[in-house]
Amino acid sequence: MINIFKSMVVLVIIAAILSISVFINQNAEIQVNFIQKPVQYTQISYNTIKGDHSIEKWYQRYYQKKGIHFIEHGGHTYILISAGQRPTGGYMLLLNDMRHISAGAVYVTAKVNHPSTNRRVTQALTYPHLLIKTDDPCVIRVEGCINEAENGTQT
Repeated sequence: MINIFKSMVVLVIIAAILSISVFINQNAEIQVNFIQKPVQYTQISYNTIKGDHSIEKWYQRYYQKKGIHFIEHGGHTYILISAGQRPTGGYMLLLNDMRHISAGAVYVTAKVNHPSTNRRVTQALTYPHLLIKTDDPCVIRVEGCINEAENGTQT
């Protein structure tokens, strides 16, 4: 009986460390669920990384490529969310949510707002993107989606 109690205490401690919930049903079957929690982050600008050649090189390589890119550097994880090439100015990329979905994995959702149809915009190719910095060095995978708002709508 004491060994079972010790095992349960160890299981609870491990669950707390990994941010998981553990449920044991009447048939002694164990169900484990990861508790999704928001990622603490700071949105930064290119000027923040300017001068750090490895991060700057990574940024230059990916800011024009549509997708969600990340790199770990100096105890921080940098996440670059890019909407890809757009025909004019006026596009805005917004971060909707960023949360841990499992140990070492982060899921990002972002939205591209299009310029209003009656708004004057820069007539040049643009590359809307967001650069995010988190102090979480344990990120090994970043996934997500970038949704498009309907033309002329902003939320």
